[in-house]
Amino acid sequence: MRKRVEEVIDQVGINHLRRRGIDTLSGGERQRVAIAAALAVHPQALVLDEPTSQLDPQAAEDVLQVVMRLVAELGMTTVIAEHRVERIAPFVDRIWTLEAGVLKDQSPRTALAEGGARPPVVDLALRAGWSPIPLGLRDARVYAQRLPKPPPYPPPRAGEGNFQKRDFREARSAPAVCRVEGVEYRYNGVPAVRGVSLRVRRGEVTALMGRNGSGKTTFLKLIAGLLRPQRGTVRADVRAAYVPQDADGLLFAATVEDELRGQTAEVAAPFRAWLRRYPRDLSSGERQQLAIAVVAAEAELLLLDEPTRGLDPLIKKALSAFLGTRAAAGAAIVIATHDVEWAARTANRVLLMAEGEIYADGSPAAVLSDSLVFATQISKLVGGGWLLPDEVPV
Repeated sequence: MRKRVEEVIDQVGINHLRRRGIDTLSGGERQRVAIAAALAVHPQALVLDEPTSQLDPQAAEDVLQVVMRLVAELGMTTVIAEHRVERIAPFVDRIWTLEAGVLKDQSPRTALAEGGARPPVVDLALRAGWSPIPLGLRDARVYAQRLPKPPPYPPPRAGEGNFQKRDFREARSAPAVCRVEGVEYRYNGVPAVRGVSLRVRRGEVTALMGRNGSGKTTFLKLIAGLLRPQRGTVRADVRAAYVPQDADGLLFAATVEDELRGQTAEVAAPFRAWLRRYPRDLSSGERQQLAIAVVAAEAELLLLDEPTRGLDPLIKKALSAFLGTRAAAGAAIVIATHDVEWAARTANRVLLMAEGEIYADGSPAAVLSDSLVFATQISKLVGGGWLLPDEVPV
């Protein structure tokens, strides 16, 4: 068993965590440890439920490479439930699509061409008429040579749900609702946030990104007032609401209808089919969606930690539209997320964080287009300022 443990620690890339207490790990770090624990017993089959939902892009790729190596070398049968299919599409042999209780078993190209959750390169391929449809970047590069050269940065574009996403420079001129000055925080002497200064402004949707354990969740809690800075100051001039990665702690009522009591009809509309259900019986993604609706409708400073975890594409679009509406009404929104594609569509500002420090701050096009890790599929494919498939002229 010691031999297996040592091997799996290296395979999953968690050697730096081996002496850490589980309660000190971030959500993504715990997820990697859980996957390693499952692999350590050398199972004959592996079933993974949203295994990359809390992992940064590099960690997700590392974990999936381990799983695929086990499939190839040991013949391990693996079933993965996953909404971010761009991460796994090139590796899978079959796709099972479950909708309204009906299961379809199809080849990857057939399943992805028919809709639902699909990689951005497949969206681009369908628009451009590429055949056969590429499932990943390697196959798509053959076709990408025919595309026009991208501009350095694309023009401002509409966000999801037809709301108008504000330009980064326009949002920069809005008044600040929160001022962070030289904030530091340590857990048992280990720095989590180091000397961060920031202005959060009205109408701004900010995506906070970085590898697991970089300090994102701690920083959100400092802004929300759930943690007190050990050095520096946080001044919020408006009411703040914080939704954690695990939203169960925000749901107390006996029914969804009771949770939504007092909310407007517009806020309650997406939950009409669930009104009589017990909130804890909903899926993790549905609980997350409900918690955001419950606490976010009136907040002027909204802080969300991995809000798209467990959400399907349609619900993510609805969430983008809701956040766009709140931003248009003057709310300031800060979102810790690893969902690069969703952040590129939703945010008008992106912050990159590492070792407790913010090292990049700018528009999605400026920050994500030249990133080696936090880049969209389309940016990796064509370079330049195009981030999303609908920005590429075909």
